[in-house]
Amino acid sequence: MLLNLFSLSRPTRLVCKSLLMLALAFSSTIVSAQGMASYGAFLSSLDNASREHLDALVGDVQTTVFVSNGVMTVGGEGSARVLDFSVADYSSVVWNSSLLTQVELVRVRVNNSNELASVLDMTGSSSLSQLRYVVVLSAVEASHAQLGNVLNGTGSSVQLLYEISIPN
Repeated sequence: MLLNLFSLSRPTRLVCKSLLMLALAFSSTIVSAQGMASYGAFLSSLDNASREHLDALVGDVQTTVFVSNGVMTVGGEGSARVLDFSVADYSSVVWNSSLLTQVELVRVRVNNSNELASVLDMTGSSSLSQLRYVVVLSAVEASHAQLGNVLNGTGSSVQLLYEISIPN
């Protein structure tokens, strides 16, 4: 049965519109979080060459741009393949920096539970033409949805991944 909103009273229409807006907002949050996969599960779904490449980006020593205390520095030799920053240092990332032209992986570190409430606008990452992966590395217990909500605007061609690694 199709509901004709115009046949309802004004207060009822307002309630229906409010519920519809709430449902749309909630569903977009779910879609955002669902676009993020567990690093381990995603890795196991790849073919051998892709798995080895991603595993090397994440686990091997790579030339990396580190953002810390407001400064971007390069560790290693050659072009950086990885950009690494914490939620607290996000505002110091200069997305159009020449240091980032070859970056394939962005690692975002969540260091404490307060940072889970942050929403990072990642639209600047669209300037990274080689970017393939964004990995949220959490040092605190967090749900898939909480970690998914930390990032906003990464673009559909970038695979969002998360890993929870709580130090002893």
